[in-house]
Amino acid sequence: MKTKNLILTSLFIALAIVLPFVTVQLPQLGKMLALMHFPVIIAGLYLGPISGLIVGFISPLLRMSLFGMPPLLMAICMSFELATYGLITAILKDKLNIYINLIITIIGGRVVYCLVAMIIINTTFLPTFITTFTTAAIGIILQLILIPQVIKRI
Repeated sequence: MKTKNLILTSLFIALAIVLPFVTVQLPQLGKMLALMHFPVIIAGLYLGPISGLIVGFISPLLRMSLFGMPPLLMAICMSFELATYGLITAILKDKLNIYINLIITIIGGRVVYCLVAMIIINTTFLPTFITTFTTAAIGIILQLILIPQVIKRI
């Protein structure tokens, strides 16, 4: 990994760890906005699949290790979900319109989250899958609006 890419990957990890503090006083708002997801998706689009995967996988686990949030089992599920975001969005970057890319990425990440949750938390797929969308609907809409604008500017 080149030095510039390594530094930017570290920056995106730091952003993913720090951004959720914006909603620390309102945990429900934090779940709704899914602020950790933004830097991961942008890292995938801007830096490529390896960096996107690394940012996505490390961020929830490192945040849990440093601050105790998210809880361990959720952090594990999120690590796989966000790694999927970083990887898929980078792979689809030049193949699809950015909005279609984001929709596929978000669905793919949520599927992976639910599969991991089924294994480690013993949940059922469909209710968990539906909940991941209903809880974070506002965040998903913001991702679809803001991420293409950010990518255009960088």
